[in-house]
Amino acid sequence: MIMNRLSKNIKSLRKFVGETQEDLAYSIGLDSKSAVANWESGANKPSPDNLKKIAAHYRVTVDQLLEDNFSTDFTLIESINHYSEDGNDELIHSIVCLFPIMVFKDEEELYPRLVDAKELYKKFLHHIKNKDEKFYDYLVETLQVYDEIREKSNCISAEVNEFSIYLLFILLIKLYGDTEGLEDISIIKNKNKRKKEIKRFITEDFLSRSQSGSDTLRVFVSEGYYKDLLKEILVLKGDKRLFQLGDYYYCLLYLFNLVDNELGMAVNAQIGLALLSDLSLMKNRFVKRIEKFYRILGKVQ
Repeated sequence: MIMNRLSKNIKSLRKFVGETQEDLAYSIGLDSKSAVANWESGANKPSPDNLKKIAAHYRVTVDQLLEDNFSTDFTLIESINHYSEDGNDELIHSIVCLFPIMVFKDEEELYPRLVDAKELYKKFLHHIKNKDEKFYDYLVETLQVYDEIREKSNCISAEVNEFSIYLLFILLIKLYGDTEGLEDISIIKNKNKRKKEIKRFITEDFLSRSQSGSDTLRVFVSEGYYKDLLKEILVLKGDKRLFQLGDYYYCLLYLFNLVDNELGMAVNAQIGLALLSDLSLMKNRFVKRIEKFYRILGKVQ
């Protein structure tokens, strides 16, 4: 039983990070993939020394490697990257829909421009679903309207929705984007200035580059920006109207490995799924977005 689980865990962890058997063999100092193939088939068991190397490579413990269940549920990022490359627009649309746009009724009456932003965002969703490059223009306009509202008021709806769009882009950059330019932004210490630079990067750099098609998996979450994300999420959790959204976004950080820790993608995904289970039990109203995303991901696999 342990051997069977170990075999599945090695294979699942390898696939999760997008490695071949040759990649894993090279990473732990082996000359060929044959040993890895034998471990994954259950024909042989890694030596204690190789077990430690595999565990260290995937940032898990030896006990976790032997006893936990790193099944195909944890190949989330690899699956998204693979099936989105095949042009699955329904999947891409479901990723975008993970990040809700909200408007409070009392603020909608105070700030009519919120309605304009909402309509622009609907057009963005329509065009991205239909592979129309005009999606870029509508998203930039949406961000500009939210920014305009925030500069003139303390509108919570505009602030929350702007944050949702930023989170979406952090995920898209991690999955597909070109991170050139973000490293310079991450060293800016002033939070407000850093947020303005991130906004400029999204509207001027990332969106224009993504139209020409940069579809390589990148991993980038700066420590400074991760702290900003947590601060924003804590603000959401402190508002009785938004605490469910704060819990939901905290769960997404782990599911998509947007956290700054040493645990590794597989363990973070486990934590995210545990949080997701808790949110379901607490009837968090945003969980259905993740469930829909998983259903669509399951359909294309």
